[in-house]
Amino acid sequence: MDDLAPPEANPTIAKEISQHSTKTKVLHYPKPAGNLDAIHSKIESAIATLTVSVVIGTVLLNCVFVGGKWKGFVASTFIGGVLSAALHLWLKRLQADSIDRNWESERQRAKAAVDSLIPETTEWLNEIIGTVWQLINPEMFQPAADTLEDIMQASVPPSIIENVKVSGISQGSNPIRILSMRSLPDATSTEKNPLNADQSDAETRKKRKQREQEDDPDSKYYNLEASFAYHALKATGVASKAQNIHLEIAFYLGVRGLFGVPLPIFAELSGIVGTVRLRFQMTPNPPFIKNLSMTFMGLPKISVSVVPMTQRGINVLNLPLISNFVNYAVGAALDEYVAPKSLSLDVGKMLEGAAVQQETEAIGVIYVKIHDATGIPAMDRGGGSDTYITLAFSQFGKPVYCTRVILKDRNPSWEEDTCILLHNQQITAGEKLSVQLWDSDRIGKDDMVGRIEFDLHDIIANEGVMQTRSDTLVGEKDGKEVPGKLNWEVGFFKRTEFKKSMKTTGEDIRVPRELRHKQEFHEEIAVPTAEDDKLALNVPPDPNYPTGIVSITIHEIQHLEFERSKGTFGKIRPYSPAQVVGENKDEEGSHLPNAYCTIMVNDVLSFKTRTKVSSSNPMFSAAVERYVRDWRNTVITVAARDSRHREHDPLLGVCAIKLSEALQTSSTVTRLYALDGGIGYGMVSLTILFRSVGLQVPRNLLGWDIGSIEIMDDLMTAIGPGAQELLNSRIVMTSDCDTKKVPRRLAVNDNGVGWNLNGLTIRLPVRQRYGSALRLEFYSRMSRKPIAYAVYWLNEIVDNQTTKLSLPVWKTKNVNALTQNYISGNDITVRENIDAEQIATFNVTLRFKDGLDESHRSYMDSNDDRETFDAFEACLAEGSRRRIVKRETGATIKKLIATGATEDVPDDEESEVVDAGDGTLAPPPTRPQMRGHEPSQTERPTGENIIMNEEDWKAEVMSVVDSQDEFSEDENVRRIAGDDPDDVDERHDLSSDDDDDSGNKSEEERGVDPDAKRARKERKMSEKRQKFRKHRGIMQWRPARNMIFLKDELKVGAQKIKGKFGMKGRQPGLETELNQGM
Repeated sequence: MDDLAPPEANPTIAKEISQHSTKTKVLHYPKPAGNLDAIHSKIESAIATLTVSVVIGTVLLNCVFVGGKWKGFVASTFIGGVLSAALHLWLKRLQADSIDRNWESERQRAKAAVDSLIPETTEWLNEIIGTVWQLINPEMFQPAADTLEDIMQASVPPSIIENVKVSGISQGSNPIRILSMRSLPDATSTEKNPLNADQSDAETRKKRKQREQEDDPDSKYYNLEASFAYHALKATGVASKAQNIHLEIAFYLGVRGLFGVPLPIFAELSGIVGTVRLRFQMTPNPPFIKNLSMTFMGLPKISVSVVPMTQRGINVLNLPLISNFVNYAVGAALDEYVAPKSLSLDVGKMLEGAAVQQETEAIGVIYVKIHDATGIPAMDRGGGSDTYITLAFSQFGKPVYCTRVILKDRNPSWEEDTCILLHNQQITAGEKLSVQLWDSDRIGKDDMVGRIEFDLHDIIANEGVMQTRSDTLVGEKDGKEVPGKLNWEVGFFKRTEFKKSMKTTGEDIRVPRELRHKQEFHEEIAVPTAEDDKLALNVPPDPNYPTGIVSITIHEIQHLEFERSKGTFGKIRPYSPAQVVGENKDEEGSHLPNAYCTIMVNDVLSFKTRTKVSSSNPMFSAAVERYVRDWRNTVITVAARDSRHREHDPLLGVCAIKLSEALQTSSTVTRLYALDGGIGYGMVSLTILFRSVGLQVPRNLLGWDIGSIEIMDDLMTAIGPGAQELLNSRIVMTSDCDTKKVPRRLAVNDNGVGWNLNGLTIRLPVRQRYGSALRLEFYSRMSRKPIAYAVYWLNEIVDNQTTKLSLPVWKTKNVNALTQNYISGNDITVRENIDAEQIATFNVTLRFKDGLDESHRSYMDSNDDRETFDAFEACLAEGSRRRIVKRETGATIKKLIATGATEDVPDDEESEVVDAGDGTLAPPPTRPQMRGHEPSQTERPTGENIIMNEEDWKAEVMSVVDSQDEFSEDENVRRIAGDDPDDVDERHDLSSDDDDDSGNKSEEERGVDPDAKRARKERKMSEKRQKFRKHRGIMQWRPARNMIFLKDELKVGAQKIKGKFGMKGRQPGLETELNQGM
C-alpha cells in the first residue's frame, strides 16, 4: 500500500469513483437543500393575512358577544396583538431554524465531498491558464533545461555522443489542462480513520515521518491533488510545431577530446498525463504560506517526438534509438520528484524575494582522528600487510577520505585527522560512519581486512566531545570479529550561532565611505524580512572559531567571449580601429566558448561544473561545500575554461578570492568577479558563504594540505656522540612527491659535522601535508644504502613560520617501520618492532610555505594537476594573489577584536560554562589532542579530552597583535597575549600572522637572490608559459597546440599505466555536477 495514498473513502457516505469514468463532472454528493426564499415569502404572506384576520376576528367577537364597549374593544385588540406577535415570533424562529438547517446541510455536503475523494470540475481554472500561458517568459524554464541537460550528459554513451546542449524550452501557445482537483485530508485525519486502526503506532509514526519530514508538528497544512494532461496540436513543419511545448537540443556526435559534429534536433512534447499532490504549510503571518511540497503520484506518462531542424534528408530521428532516449531523459528528470521523493519550495521567502544564501546544507562536521591499528593479520606472503584506512558512509559506500599506505607493517600508526560534512539526509536515511581497513595490492583489487561501523545518532548525542575509541574489526560479509584493533577518535561539531555582538552595517568597504549610502552602490539582492535571518548579511565570521564550512555557488558567467586580437594580414585601413571592440552581440553561436568552471580551495581542485556549449552567458547554478581548517588564510580560485578537441582546454580567465578579504562585514557575499589571465573576458557571479563550527584545534592543524618545505638557513649541523659517522655524507631529503639532494661537496668540518648550502635554494613540494613526513637519508662514501635516517612529521609544524628543529638521527634496519609510522620526538620505545639507535641530532631551520610554487611542477602528471598549476600561475601573473598566503583578517574584525565584541557570551539556556580567568564566562570548547604530541604550557590534560578556557585557547591558537602594523589606525588596542616580543613566535593572533617575521619573507621580498642565473631562467620560462597560456607566439597556431596536446597525453597515459601497479589507497575522486551526490 502506498504510504502517500489518501485514506479510504467512508462507504457510509459515498464511494470513490474513477476521475475519468464519467462523461460529465456531476458530483455524486448528497442532495443539496432546496432554496427556501420562495417558501419563506409564502409563509410570511400567509402569516400576515392570518394576523389581520385574528385581530379583526377578536374585535368582531367582542362586538357580537360582549356588546362592543370600549373595555371589551381594548381587550379584544390586545389579545389579537399578542396572538399576532406570537405568530410573527414563531415565523422568525422557523425561518432561522430552516436557514441553519440549510447551511448545515451544505456543510455536510462539503464534508461528504472531501470524504468521498471525488474531484471537482476545473474549467474555470483552465480558462485562466489559457489566458496566462502565452504571457509566461520562457526564461523561467531555463532551470528545467539545465536539469534536463545534466541528465542527458550523464546518460549518453561517451563513445558515441561527446556532448549535449539543451538550447532552451518554450511553452508554445497550447496550454496544459487541469483535468480535476480535489482536497485531501491531513495526516491527523488519517490517524483517526478507523480503517487504519490495524496499523501499529510505531509503523504509523515511521510512515508519517517518511511521508512528511516536517519540523513543526503544530503547523496547519492544506493538501491538494490535481490531475493534468497535455496533448499537442496537429501541425506540419517545424515552424508550425512551435505552438506546442518543445525543446531545442543539440547532440555533438564524436569522441570526447578528439572531434564532435553537432546534430540539432527539435523535440516536441506530444502528450503527458499525470497526477500531482501539493502540500501547503500555512503560517499566521503574511504571506500565510511557508512551504510548498509537491510530488508526482507515479511517473507521468510522457510522449516526445523528435524531428530534424533541417528540411533536407530523411527524418531518422523518430527511430527508437533517439526518440526513446529523449523520452527517457525527460522521464528521468521528472522521476526526481516522484513519490516518495518530492520538491520543497520555501514559498514565503520566494514571495519576499529572499534569495540570499544564509545557511550551508551541512549541519556540522564529524571530526575523525585515526591513531593506529594493532594486531592486523598478515595479508601478504611475506607476513606483513600494506594497510590503509578509508572513511565512508555505510549505505552510500563512496570513500570520502583515505589515509596513506603503510607498507609491510601489522601495527601501522597513521596519526591523521580529517573532517566529514554531515547533512540532514544522511541522518534521516539511517547512515552509519564506516571505518574500513584495507590491504593494498599492486596487481588486482585491494582486500578489505575489516571494518567498523558507528551509528551517527551516537555521535550526535555527544555533540562537542571527542570520543576516544579502541574497536575490534569485523568482517565485511559475515560481520564476525577478525584479528586487529583500531585506535581512533571521533566527535560531532555543529555550526555555531551568529554573534549579535559582532553585528556590522554590512556595507561593502570597497566603496568609498562618502558613496556607501548611495543606492546605486548597493547590490540589488533581496533580503529576508526576519531579523534573525539577516545575521548572515551583517555578521562576519568569528575569529575564535576559524574552522568551518565554506559554500561556493557559481551562478553564471556574464559577457563571456574570446579575446578578439588578430593580425591584419594585409593592408592597414586608415582611420579604422585595430581591433574589434564593444560588447558581444550574440548570446549563442559556434564562435562562442564551450565554457566550464573549476573550483580550487587552497590550491586543491575541488569541483568541476558541466560544459555549457556555445554561450556568452552560460548559467551553471552549481554549488559545492567544503571543510576548511582556517577561513583567515583560505583562498578560493575559480577558473573558466573552453572545452576543445585535440588540444588542451585553454584558460578563459581566472579569479582568486581571499576569504578574509571577501567576508569583512558579513558571512555571505554575492558578487561579480572579473575573469582575467586567459584568452577571454567575462564576469563570473559567485555566492560565498562561510559558517563556523564549534571545533577548535591547535595552530599546527590550521594550515593547508598543499605547500612546500624551504630550508631557511645555509648551515645545517649534526651533533652527538655518533656525529662523526655522518662526516662527508650526502643528504637526500624526500617529501611525499619529490626528492632533493645535498651533495657531499657542501659538507664542512670546521667546528663539527655540518653542511653549508652557500645560497643553494632547497624547496621540496608537499601534496598531502597532514599525512606525510620530511625524510632525511644520510649516504656515506662507502655505501650505496643510507647509513642513518631522520624523520619529521609535517603535521607538527606551523605554516609560514621559520622553525628551528633538532631531529634525532637513527641507525636502524627497520627502515619502513621508522620512516612510515608516526613517531613523536625521541619516544621510539612505543614501537616494539623498531630496533633503532640514536647516533646524533640534526639541526636545521626550515619553513612550511602554504600553497603552490614552481617546485610543484615536478609532479604535475595529470590534466587536473596541470590545469590547477596553470590557474595558479595566471593568478600570480595578474597580481590577484601573493606567493605567500598569510593568515589575516580585515580592519572591521580587528576593531571588533579590540572592543571585545568577539568574546563568547553564553545564552541563558547554557548551563555548562567555564571561567575564562578574567571575570567573563565562555562555553567549554573541546580541543582534540594529538596522541604522542607533547603538550605545550597552555595545555591542561583533563582525562580523555583537553578542555581549554578562552584565555588558554587564545594563548595557544592565537598570537600577539602587532599594534604598529596591524592596528596602525587605532592606538587603543587591547593586547590579547603578553607584551613580550619573544612570545610572538609561540602564539597566534586572532587577526593575522606577524608581518615583521623575516622568516616569512620570500627571497624576492628579502632582496636575496642566491642564484641569479637560475632566477633569470625561471623568469624567462614564466614569461614563455604566460604566452602559451594566452595563445601568443607559436601557440596561436592550432597545429602547435595539437602537438603539445599529443605529447602531454602520452605522458598522462604512461603515468596511468604506471599508477596501475602503484600502492595507492581508494582515494575519493573529483566531484563534478554529473557525479554530485552519487
